[in-house]
Amino acid sequence: MLRVGLIGVGDTAGWRARALRAAGLTITAVSSRPESQRVEAFAERHGIPRTFAGWREMLRSPELFDAIAIATWPDGTPEVLAAAIDLGLPILVEKPVGWSSASIAELIAMGHPRVLVGYNRRFYRSVQEARLEARQGPPALAHLSLPIDVVTPDEPTEDIEYMWPFYESVSALGLDLTRFVLGDLHVESVQHLRNPAGNLAGIAALLTTERGDVLQLSSAWSAAANYALTLDWPGRRCALAPFEMLSVYEGMEVHLPTAEYPIRRYLPKLVRQVVLDGIDLEEKPGFVAEARALRDLMEGREASEHAARLEDALAVTTLCEELTGVTLGASRTGAMR
Repeated sequence: MLRVGLIGVGDTAGWRARALRAAGLTITAVSSRPESQRVEAFAERHGIPRTFAGWREMLRSPELFDAIAIATWPDGTPEVLAAAIDLGLPILVEKPVGWSSASIAELIAMGHPRVLVGYNRRFYRSVQEARLEARQGPPALAHLSLPIDVVTPDEPTEDIEYMWPFYESVSALGLDLTRFVLGDLHVESVQHLRNPAGNLAGIAALLTTERGDVLQLSSAWSAAANYALTLDWPGRRCALAPFEMLSVYEGMEVHLPTAEYPIRRYLPKLVRQVVLDGIDLEEKPGFVAEARALRDLMEGREASEHAARLEDALAVTTLCEELTGVTLGASRTGAMR
């Protein structure tokens, strides 16, 4: 029996618990913040035999588990993860690992090689196929759309707390997904869209990779659009739109005018589509594959090459800081840098 201690009792922790069980792991203990009132109910709901009043107390009983899964709010994740690293066990930690690149760099400096970060979209079949398409072809002209749900204040403010969703939500996941598909991203230029009060309301940026890909990024707050990554080559397009489905197009089809539609149309020719694996339609997509990667570490094997590490979390948070011009502190209230 391979045993996991779970820290966190929120919705994401619930999905993690289901995925860990689906991967053949047994959750033997669960904890959260000392003031949490939900630990006992969570344990009963997920069949976990041992609860602790706080995560520190649980980590003082490492004989109860062989690995640790952390699904806490980012305000406290660096502290929890640092204490877990001291035990030397395999760890799966929810993203984002922290609000600032500095806090993640400190965790990397602790030198623990068996920490996986939950950037679950890397395990989508659609995303993995897009990666193969990108890596097998020449450099691409790419576009990444991140219409993140950020509410920009209508009045002038120096409080950047409103920016935290860019670091916490699908924007950060989209940046990691794009790095996974194309390789490391380098910011070449950034333009900020601001509302009449002078507060950030959107981002347009140009990024490149070492092999020569050029990426246009657009992120308009609360736009009526979906998250999407498209890769273009002469005569060919790969589109993750949304991320859960890959559509591959080759060439164009000409549709001549008809009585019903008296306009000549040029439409891309769809040649292939890739969707999620079956398990990702039953559980939260990517979570079971991440749990299996954790199991590999527990059994002494290397984790899947697709799994994200702390270095990936650092790269994503650094990109967020470069794109927004904002560095968040230990909590959502940060300071302009």
